[in-house]
Amino acid sequence: MMNQLASTYTEVTLLENLQGTCDQLCRVLTDGEVANHLSNLFNATPVESTRNLTRAKLRAMKNAISSQIFDNDEGRGLLLETICTHLRQHLESRLELVLCSEVLSVIATLTHKHTSKYSYSKLPASLHQDVEVIMLTLFDVLVQVILTFERSAPNSGTQVACMMGILQLMGEAHYARLWEDHLASGMHQLRHLLHSIIVLLADLVRAAVFPSDWFVMRMVTNYTILVAMQEIAQPLIATFLKQGRFDNQLWSCYLNLAVGFLTQPCLQLERFSQQKRHKVLERYNDMRVLMGFQILSMWRELDDHRLHFIPGMVGPFLEVTLVPEPELRKATLPIFFDMMQAEQQAKGSFKQVETELIDKLDILVSENKGDDEYRQLFNTILLERVRSNDPVWRESGTAFINSVTRLLERLLDYRNVMQGDENCDKRMSCTVNLLNFYKNEINRQEMYIRYIYKLHDLHVPAGNFTEAAFTLQLHANQLSWTQRMLHADHLYAAQTETQRKELIYMKIIDNFDKGKCWEQGIPLLEELASQYRNWLFDYQKLSEVLRRQASFYEKILSGKRYDHEYFRVGFYGLGLPLFVRNKVFIYRGLEYEQIVAFTQRIQTEFPQAKMLSHNTPPDDTIKSSDGQYIQICAVKPVPEANPMFDGVEVDERILKYYSNNHVRHFVYDRPTHRGPADKDNEFKNLWIERITYTTEFELPGILKWFEVVDQSIEQLCPPQYACETVERHNKQLRQITLHYKANPQDNIQPFTMRLQGTVDAAVNGGIAKYQDAFFGPDYLVVFPENADHVNRLKVLLSDQIMILEGALDLHGRIAPSANQPLHKRLVEVFEGLRSKIRKMCSTPQSQRSTSSLQSTPPPPPTHRRADSDPATEFRRTGSIINSPLPPLPSDKGAVSLSSSSTSGNSSLRSSQSSSLYAHFHSASHDDDLYAKPQEWDSGVGSQRESRPRSAFISDSRGSSPKSLSKSFNNDYMIVPPPKSSDESQRWRHSRPPSPRTARTSGTHDSLNTSWSDSHSHGSEESLPPLPPRVGERQTRSVSLGGEDEAPPPVLPKRMGKKCSSSAMFGCDQLVGEGVDGCSSSSGGGGLSNGFPASTPGTPPLLSPRTHRTPPPPPIPPKAISTPLTPLSPPSGFAMDSEDLTPTTPTNASMDPHHSLHENYSVPPRSYPHPPPSP
Repeated sequence: MMNQLASTYTEVTLLENLQGTCDQLCRVLTDGEVANHLSNLFNATPVESTRNLTRAKLRAMKNAISSQIFDNDEGRGLLLETICTHLRQHLESRLELVLCSEVLSVIATLTHKHTSKYSYSKLPASLHQDVEVIMLTLFDVLVQVILTFERSAPNSGTQVACMMGILQLMGEAHYARLWEDHLASGMHQLRHLLHSIIVLLADLVRAAVFPSDWFVMRMVTNYTILVAMQEIAQPLIATFLKQGRFDNQLWSCYLNLAVGFLTQPCLQLERFSQQKRHKVLERYNDMRVLMGFQILSMWRELDDHRLHFIPGMVGPFLEVTLVPEPELRKATLPIFFDMMQAEQQAKGSFKQVETELIDKLDILVSENKGDDEYRQLFNTILLERVRSNDPVWRESGTAFINSVTRLLERLLDYRNVMQGDENCDKRMSCTVNLLNFYKNEINRQEMYIRYIYKLHDLHVPAGNFTEAAFTLQLHANQLSWTQRMLHADHLYAAQTETQRKELIYMKIIDNFDKGKCWEQGIPLLEELASQYRNWLFDYQKLSEVLRRQASFYEKILSGKRYDHEYFRVGFYGLGLPLFVRNKVFIYRGLEYEQIVAFTQRIQTEFPQAKMLSHNTPPDDTIKSSDGQYIQICAVKPVPEANPMFDGVEVDERILKYYSNNHVRHFVYDRPTHRGPADKDNEFKNLWIERITYTTEFELPGILKWFEVVDQSIEQLCPPQYACETVERHNKQLRQITLHYKANPQDNIQPFTMRLQGTVDAAVNGGIAKYQDAFFGPDYLVVFPENADHVNRLKVLLSDQIMILEGALDLHGRIAPSANQPLHKRLVEVFEGLRSKIRKMCSTPQSQRSTSSLQSTPPPPPTHRRADSDPATEFRRTGSIINSPLPPLPSDKGAVSLSSSSTSGNSSLRSSQSSSLYAHFHSASHDDDLYAKPQEWDSGVGSQRESRPRSAFISDSRGSSPKSLSKSFNNDYMIVPPPKSSDESQRWRHSRPPSPRTARTSGTHDSLNTSWSDSHSHGSEESLPPLPPRVGERQTRSVSLGGEDEAPPPVLPKRMGKKCSSSAMFGCDQLVGEGVDGCSSSSGGGGLSNGFPASTPGTPPLLSPRTHRTPPPPPIPPKAISTPLTPLSPPSGFAMDSEDLTPTTPTNASMDPHHSLHENYSVPPRSYPHPPPSP
C-alpha cells in the first residue's frame, strides 16, 4: 500500500513538472520525438486512476498543447490523437468535466488559430486531418454531454463554446466524413447523431447559454448553427427522404428548429438601432432570410410527404411569415397554398389548415406579431396563387383567404388597443368584432366563448354591469338544460351542462341587479324556478329564486334609476382605426353623464382627433383626409311599441324603463332657417331637420354603443315644431307636479324655479312670439297647409294654462311661508298670461276651418314616462272610438266637453274646485265657447283617436294618489244643440244623477236642467249666476284674481273609487283631483256623461270604451241650475280683459258657511243664489 502511494505521488510529481522537462527535451530532440514520448507517457497513465493523478494528467495535456510542440505539424498530429482519445474516455465516464472542457477549449482555440491563416479550399492536409481527428473523436460525445447537463451548470458555457468551435472548424468534407462514419456503423447511429444535434441546437436557440449583452458571441453562435443546419439537411434529404426511409419525426424536429432559429428575439433586426443593424447585415447578412429560404427549399423537397406536417407545421410556418421582413414573407407565404392543396387532394377539403391557421393567428397576433402590411401580402399573394393555379377548390379557397384577411384586420385592431386605460372602449369594440366573426363567419364556438369572457372581464371593472350580463347571456344561450358532461377549463370545473348554465345564470342575474336592469333578470329567475320546480325538484333553491324574483319586482317600483343619455358620435378621417373609420355610432352614456363629460371622455380616448363644432354632415374632404375628426351631439331615444301593455293598466314606473331601454331608433333635431331671417322673431321660419338613426342592435346590449345602420330625414315646419316644444314642456310640468303631489316634503325649490321659469318666460315674450309668428291673420293665408299645426298649438297652449293652474294650486298649498310672496306674484302674473292665451285662442266660428282639422288625426298613443315618485300610477291603453257629442240646448251657447271625460279618466279639466271652469269663467254670459280647434265641427258623428294621459284617484282613506294612465284624446268638442225641445227633454232626463246630491248644494241639479232650461228660454242670459259653495274646505282651489275676487264655484268631486268611462267626467290629473290634493274622504262620486247606454232614444255616448267596472248609480235631480257648471260653460272661449277683473263680493255674508281659501291671495268671489228651477 505504501509503495502504491509512493508510486502515485511520483507520477503526479512527474506530470506536474512535465512542462519544464519538455522544454529541455526540445533542445536535444525533435518536436515529433518529444510528442511521441509524451503520447507514450499519457497512454501509460490509466483513465481509472486516482483523482489527483487524473487531474495531473489533464493539466499536463493542457501544458503540452500550449507548448511549442503543438506548432509543429508532426508533433501536433501525435498529441491530438492521444489527447482526444483520453478526453473522450473522460467525457464518456463524466470524470473531471471542467478540466476536460479547459483542455478542449485550448485545442479548439489553437487549431482555429492555425486554420484561420488559410481559406477552407487551401487548408493544408495536416490541419484538415487534425480537424477530422477532433471531430470524429469528440463531437458526438460532446453533444451527449451537453444534452445531459443543465444550462445552469458552471461549465456548460465552456462546453457549448467548445462544440461551437468544433463546428466552426468543420467544412463540407468534414460533415460528409462525419455522416459516412456514423452511417457505416448503421443507419440508426446516423439517425441518433442527427437527432441529437438537432435537439441540442434547438435547445440552444430556445434558451440561450450566453448572456444577452454578449451580443457578438450570440451572433457567432447563430451563424454557426445556420451553417450546421445547411449541412444537416444533406443526410436528411439523401438518407431519410429519397431512399424510401422517410422519418417524420426527424424532419419535424428539423423544421421546428429552423422556425425557432428564424423567430428568436436576438435576430429581429427591427429592434436594433440603425448603426447596429447595419453592422449585423454587413457581417452576417439577415440570417432570418437565409433560414427562410432554407425552410422553403426543404419544404419543396418534401413534395408528397407534405401531408405529414398538416396541421402540425401550420402554426410554426405562420410564425415565420409574420416576421416583419418583406422578402421573407413573400418567399414563405405560398407554403399555405401548398398545404391547402395537399389536404384538399388527400381529404377533399382543407379544414385542418383552416382551423389551425385561425387558432394560431389569433394567438400570434395577440403576441404583437404581424401588421397591416402582412394582411395585405397574405391576401394578395395567396389569392394570386389561387387564381394562377385555378384549382377545383378555387371558390372555397378564395372565401377562406378573404375570411382570414378580415380576421387579421380585427385582430390587428384588437392588438393596437390592448394597452392603456383610455383604450378600454376600443378594446370592447374590437372584442365584439372578433366574437361576432368567430360566431357568424367561421362558427368557432370555443373561440367565440373565449372572447365572450374577454369582453365580460372588460365590462366589470368599468362598472358596465348591465352590458356584462348581456355578454354572459351569449354563453348561456349556447347551453341547454341537459345532463351532458362538460370538460373543465380555466373558469369552470368539470360539471353537467345544467349545472354550468345554472351557474352562469346566477352571474347574469347578479350583474343585472347591480346594473338596475331588473326587468331582464326576472325572465331568467322564472326559467330557473321552472327547472327547480318541474325537473330538479329542488324546493330550497326554488324558494330562494322566488324570493329574489319578488325583490326584483319591488325594486322596479321603489328603486331609483336614472335615465341614461344617448349620444350620436361620428368618426371621420383615414387616421382613425378601421373599426370606427367613417362610421357613426349611438353611445349610451354613463349614469348621470351629460354631453360635456361625455365629450371629454371621447376626446381622452382619441387625443389626436379634432372635435367638429357643427352638426352638419361632413363632406368627402374630411372623410378622405389623413386626420381624425369626431362629431358629437345628443339624441333622444324613440321607445318601441310594446303590445303587451295594450288593454291593461300599467304602472308608470314600469313604463319608464321601456321608454329609455330596448331602443334602436334615435332622433336628432337640427334647426334650419328658410327664407329671410327675422331677427325679432326666429320662430317664423325656424324649420327643423329631424334625423332618425337606427342602430344595428338594441341598447343596452353587449356594448354601450352600436353602429348606425340606417338613417332617415324629416322636415318639420315652424308651427309643427312649436307644437312639439309646448307639448314637451307640458309633459315636464305634469311630471314635476306629479312628483310634488306624491312627495310634498321634498325641497320645493326646483318646483318653484320650474313654475317661475314657465310663467316668466311666457310673460317675457314666449307666447307673444308664437302669436306674432303663427296667430296673425295673414299666416294661414300664406301657409294654409299649416292650419292643423296652428290650431293644435292653440290647444296645447290652452292645456298649458290648465296645467299651470293646477301646479300653482299645489305650489300654494305646499310652499312654506317664506315662498308665499313669490307664489302670490306667480299667481298675479299667471292671471295676465291666462287672459292673453284665451284671447289668442279665440276664433270666430265662421273663420274656423274644420275640414283640414278633421283630416289630420291626433298624435298616436304613446307611453308616458313616469317620474320616480312612489305614487302608484296606472295606464290603460287601447283604442277609443268616440261617439258623437250631444247637441246644445241653444244655438248661441255651446257646451265644451273633453273627450277624455268619456274615456273614464280624470284630466286637467276635472270637476274639482280647481277646475278650468271654476277659474276661467266669470259671471258674464257673453264669453265665447272654450273648445279645441281640432273639434270645431257641427257634425255629431266625428270619430277621434285617443292618446294616453294619466289620471289621479285617491281612496276614501286619503291614501297616496294613484295615477290611472289611460288612452284618451285631450281635446274639446263642440256639442251641437238638440233639434227639438223633446230631444232636449229626453237628453236631460237621460243623465244619471250625481251621488253628491245628498251632501252638496243644488249645483248638480243644474247639470240636469240648465241645458233644457236654457233652450226653452232661448238664451243663457236668462239663467241666474251660480251660488257660492257652502262648507267647502279652504285648500281646494287657487286664487288667480285680484284682491276682491270671490272664490270660483266649486265643482263636485269625483268618486274615490275608480269609475267606468261612462260615469266619469274627467279632466287631466294635474288640475283635477291630482292637483288639489284632497282625497274623496266623504265618498263623493264623479260626474256622469249624461247618456247611459241603456236609455233608448238618447244620443250616443261621447267616447264609449270597454271597461271593467260597472257605471255608478244615477244622480238624483236637483232644484238649482246654473250656466257655469262644468257641462254648461259660456258660449265662447275668448274673454275680454274685463272678464278677468276681480269683482267685489256683495253677498258674502249671505252664506253662513262662507270662508276664504287659505291659499288665495285675494278675497273670494261670491255669486247670488240662482232662482229655483221650474
